[in-house]
This record gives sequence, C-alpha cells and structure tokens, in this order.
Amino acid sequence: MDMERAATWLTYFDEFCTLKSEEKMLITKCMWLLFRRLERSAMTADLRRAKKCQKSEYAMKTDSLVSMETKYEFDWLSHFSAEQIKVFLGSSSGMYCEELTNCIMEVQPSDEELCFIICDLCFQYLGIKVGGEIQQKLEGLQKILSDNLHNYYLERNREHRYTYRLSQLMKISQQYNKLMEEKRRVGVVGEVFGVFRVKWSHPDIFKYARFE
Repeated sequence: MDMERAATWLTYFDEFCTLKSEEKMLITKCMWLLFRRLERSAMTADLRRAKKCQKSEYAMKTDSLVSMETKYEFDWLSHFSAEQIKVFLGSSSGMYCEELTNCIMEVQPSDEELCFIICDLCFQYLGIKVGGEIQQKLEGLQKILSDNLHNYYLERNREHRYTYRLSQLMKISQQYNKLMEEKRRVGVVGEVFGVFRVKWSHPDIFKYARFE
C-alpha cells in the first residue's frame, strides 16, 4: 500500500512518466520508504500545530494515530529479550522519527517544498548510488524541480527569501540523513549479531531503505 501511494504520487511529475518502466521502478523502490517517513512526520507536525495530536502521538495515516508509549511484543522479531531489543533499537522517539518531526514543525514546509525535499533526497542518493545514464536523467529531474521551486517563490513574491528558505529546507534533509545513519548502524549491528529472525519476502523492495 505504501509503495503504491508513492508510485501514484510520482505520476504527478510529468517528466517522471516519460522514463522507461525499469527506471520508474528503480526510483519507486528508492522513494517509497522515504516518502512514507516524511509524509508521516509532516502529518504529525501539522496535527500537533493544530492541537489535534498529543506530543506522545505519531500519525500513521490521515485517520490513524499511534501512541509512542505503546508497548510491543518482540518475540516475532528476535530471539533476544524485549528489554534487550528496546536497548538495541533505541527510544520510541527515535523509532518514530521524533527529531525529524520536530524539525518539520520548526521549518513548516509547504506541500511544494516538501515535494522538493523528498525528490531531491531520493534523486541525489540514487544518482550517486547507480551512476551512468540514470544519474544523468535524475540530475535532469532535479534541475526541473529546482526551477519549479524557484518559480513557486517568484509567484508568491518570496524571491528575497529564496536562499533563506533553501537553507531551512536543508535542515530537514540533514535530519533525515542523520536518521538514516542511525538506522544503518542498527541494521549493520543487527546483521552481524543475528539479532533479527525475520526475513524479507522481497528484499529488493528494501534495497535502498537505509540509504546505504
């Protein structure tokens, strides 16, 4: 479902639709978890500003909140004890991207700005990771998005704030990369010590999940 939502969202980018099927699939595989995390954190930030969501709650969907104080059973995930897993995975605020949500609350990106952040993060990472012709195409898509964002500011007479807003948006990008660095650490250590007992049914779908 999350991957389908990300794929549908990408179809609103006309230039994306002109790519080859395998290129679109590659981008979607890289995009969907990034899209999900940022969308959920943005929804949570909006709900908290509107005082419709508690500090201890996180938005999973437009009509669904989860308490970060919820206690989980980890028997299905690992042979380690629940206490050991909690220490290993870190605090619930980390699991629910609390620092990313707080950063979004501070910056308050518009839908257009959030779209730019999501695509820029994905295209930049994937271009470097894959290289070759696809990197050139992704750089072209990034240029289109940058031009669109510039025009967005011009239309709203905010050109004088362009540099400032970009620096603010980069805070969100930096926070996301920091989050991925922590998830990489957890993933690598978990694999080395055999912490997790579950296996992905389709590991290729999660190939770019941690931005490794």
